[in-house]
Amino acid sequence: MGQCGNGLHAVLFAFILLFHTCLCQYRDPIKFLIVSDAANGVIGYLTISPDGTISSTNRTLISTGLKNPQGIAVDQKRMLLFIADSGIEKVVSYGLSVNSDSLSVDEQTTVAQSIASRWVAVDSMGNVFFTDEAGSRILRFTAQQIQDGNTHPEVLLTSTATNTIASPGGIASDNYFVYWTNKRGGQTIGAVSKALISTATTPAVNSNLLALANNLDRSYGLCLATDNVFYTAAAAGVFVTKKTGGTPAVQVANTFSNPRGCVWDGQSRVFIADRTAGAVFSVPGPMFSLTQQKAIRIANFTDAFGLALVSAAQFSQSMQLLSVVVLSTAAYTALLI
Repeated sequence: MGQCGNGLHAVLFAFILLFHTCLCQYRDPIKFLIVSDAANGVIGYLTISPDGTISSTNRTLISTGLKNPQGIAVDQKRMLLFIADSGIEKVVSYGLSVNSDSLSVDEQTTVAQSIASRWVAVDSMGNVFFTDEAGSRILRFTAQQIQDGNTHPEVLLTSTATNTIASPGGIASDNYFVYWTNKRGGQTIGAVSKALISTATTPAVNSNLLALANNLDRSYGLCLATDNVFYTAAAAGVFVTKKTGGTPAVQVANTFSNPRGCVWDGQSRVFIADRTAGAVFSVPGPMFSLTQQKAIRIANFTDAFGLALVSAAQFSQSMQLLSVVVLSTAAYTALLI
């Protein structure tokens, strides 16, 4: 029994040592910046290495089945890509798969149809939000509806029920509030507004509806970065304000041509698509103090419109052997007992 005990201790010690080594060799996630080419009906992507280096080669993710893809969003937990395509008058989804440093999709699934939506967002719970610019509405599918294949969305907000929405554009959600830009009357009703989701269906409760900025009459894309709300103007400017309101909007940069979609990388950069420049830029974000920043061109991309980000954790080769070691240890321990 003594020899068995010594053998077991040795095996367990070796297992703990290897487990610790594997954990120490965990690598930062590789990220994929997904970009929509609205003019050509194409979705492509760029690879962002763990050290932050962005690949200079644009890869094609989707080349058929789309006509005018604009707003895009990723459900990271369920690995789903959502696309608002006004050309086919649908919001569609694709399953995402990561293989080393490449990204692929499965077949297209219709989420909503007969609606010329241009912007879509998804929260961390899997609820999908999209805007109906022509109808001045904000609509939502719950995660359960998406799972069930229900193609009948809930109407959260309409211009007939509240005066804080007019031709809504970009949209985002932080699980509690829904945020959107207005492409008409922004200096009167709000260039950027938000509503508490639990009461969004009863918009008469004005205390739960708030205009965050009114510096632009017409706004387009929108994205969140902790307590920052970034949004894009019709031309040249990108602005930022606070999610809580009461803070004057600040122009982050004015060197753009036609900025549209944006997305936060989850760390220190906000990416912005510029369709006329045919490029993707980055600016620092989030910011504690809202100040003007320098925009850096990071990649060329034809008619860049919508942006989304997906990440995949990486492990060293030793980590890939961990499951084998666990099974081997269990088997050897059984023999010793």
